[in-house]
Amino acid sequence: MDTYQLIRSAVLERHCLTAIYQQRVRHFSPHCLGRNKAGGFSVLGFQYAGQSGSVLPLDGQWRCFQLRNLTEVRVNAERWRTGSGHSRPSDCVKQVDVDAYLVDSGSAGHDRTEHEPDDRRPRRRR
Repeated sequence: MDTYQLIRSAVLERHCLTAIYQQRVRHFSPHCLGRNKAGGFSVLGFQYAGQSGSVLPLDGQWRCFQLRNLTEVRVNAERWRTGSGHSRPSDCVKQVDVDAYLVDSGSAGHDRTEHEPDDRRPRRRR
């Protein structure tokens, strides 16, 4: 299974992942997968453990991961997590393939643009 399909499956099944990103081990819950504004693939995830280039709060933090920079991606046995504190739509994923918040509504494959609000989506602080 390639990285994209592994992450897609993890979003749909709400499984946590462990991966290497920017030479650091990251443990995160993937929430939304698709294309960013540059056309590359990104995943919006809630990082709850592992290493970071900045201080990772004890309760975790939202992170945008570019798929081309994720290596050694694997499912781990941790509990799927989410966070709060976002006040604006995320710029991480502009063309959504799968979104954990839409899985329950049956719209997992819906491509949502930045003009379509969804109050259940994680918000990013500015």
